[in-house]
Amino acid sequence: MKVRTHGEAPSRKTRARRWQRGQAFALMAIAIAPLLGIAGFVVDAGDAYLTHRQAQAGADASALAAAQGLPSLDQAGGLLSSYATKNLPGGTITAVYSSTYIANDTVTTTAKQTRGTFFAKVVGINNFTATAQATAIHGSYQGWSGNVAPWATDKATAQFGQIITFKVAPGDQASSGNFGGVDLPLVSLNCAIGQGGGAYYDLIRNQEHACVVKKGDQLPPEPGDKANTGKALQDRGAIKPFDPWSIIRTLPDGSYGLTTYTHPNLIVIPIIDAFHNGSSAPFNVVGMAWFIITDYTAKTVTGMFLRAEARPGAVCPTASDPNAPCPVGAYDPDGFGTVVFKS
Repeated sequence: MKVRTHGEAPSRKTRARRWQRGQAFALMAIAIAPLLGIAGFVVDAGDAYLTHRQAQAGADASALAAAQGLPSLDQAGGLLSSYATKNLPGGTITAVYSSTYIANDTVTTTAKQTRGTFFAKVVGINNFTATAQATAIHGSYQGWSGNVAPWATDKATAQFGQIITFKVAPGDQASSGNFGGVDLPLVSLNCAIGQGGGAYYDLIRNQEHACVVKKGDQLPPEPGDKANTGKALQDRGAIKPFDPWSIIRTLPDGSYGLTTYTHPNLIVIPIIDAFHNGSSAPFNVVGMAWFIITDYTAKTVTGMFLRAEARPGAVCPTASDPNAPCPVGAYDPDGFGTVVFKS
């Protein structure tokens, strides 16, 4: 065995191995540099995507909130400020108001959020700004189908916030031969009008359901005193006596909303322009209203009409489409207000 003494130069093979190791490290450094750049790009791109999502969420939430206050610009502005602070801290949200159905019923929000970069700084990009927009309309449903009762009342009788007896007993009817009953288009009949005591009874107890009833529709009166009204409400599960305020909540703008849309004491009443005294002519529908039943007997129904918003995305079956969306039009303070995104 040859022993290398101190100070003896390394052999040619040893020098070659050292050179190869040096070359490997250099090549590795060259290879890692772009990988680090790619990793840095992925981090910054991911952060940019997240920032844009946050900006879009802030724009969406603020548009929906502001629209609830329209057409009042003061109420919309207050709601916008509150939601902007909550949903996009550190960013900015501005609003522009316009008209779709009536003046100032539409809001477009623009959200901006600026975020600093991490690795992009090495190429001179210190930050990026995400911008997002959303447009929402405060309208009212022009038609409804869920939980519609086979009763009607005229616009003058629908006194909101007051306890009234709305389905009346003999001798107290709104017009000759009519006790507040109407015939409705039924899902089981492919949206044809259902008539008679059986349809009346099944609608009240939620065993039958109405197709869309909308403004301008003509509904035939259901004549006669229906003695099975109380039994149908009992089968429905309606509670008596019942406090209507137990399912009502106060909204930020001072208006009212519902805590549930499925309570057995909550129904929807078609509002007609007028009863026709001594006539069997159809009634003209001019709107819909929430009605909370507070009490009932075999032949009467007592409760309170309520101005309240309706849930967005409601479905109103038609003869051709069982999943048709309920039609939305101009905002009506007495109607079923709803906020929808504008496409």
